[in-house]
Amino acid sequence: MSKFSALASNTADAFNMQVISPLTDVALTDKNGKEAYVSLLSVDSEAGRKIDRAQSVAQMRKLRSGRNLENDEDFTDKQIEALVALTVGWYLVDLEGNPIDVEFSEANARELWNDRGMAWLRKQAWVFVNTAGNFIKGSSRISAASPSTTLRIAGA
Repeated sequence: MSKFSALASNTADAFNMQVISPLTDVALTDKNGKEAYVSLLSVDSEAGRKIDRAQSVAQMRKLRSGRNLENDEDFTDKQIEALVALTVGWYLVDLEGNPIDVEFSEANARELWNDRGMAWLRKQAWVFVNTAGNFIKGSSRISAASPSTTLRIAGA
């Protein structure tokens, strides 16, 4: 244990991000009051560091080849790839509170984050994974992901 561990965020466990409605700015819930969430790892997790290293290597190769620096679309693509790697589960509902019965998988996560109509949710998730306070146990804003609602991706 580090002598600085009292200051450390939890980079090993996933935490649940409440899904906030883009229409009402309140948490989406199903008709029984269960909140929608996405279980996410921090960008500082091993999975986050792995994707960051891979993206850094790709950027260095691009620079060495003499191609221009990234544009906004490149940034969005990197964001999507990172969120795919950091997403480990979910409970989703539509804007009217009906459960969305889509099993979590890496392919489904890629489809979710890549959908242009889901940019509002992608932005919420991107802010969440980049905010260290969301990954400190005992925070009243988040809860640890339950093993029954998450699936670990091999190699993540």
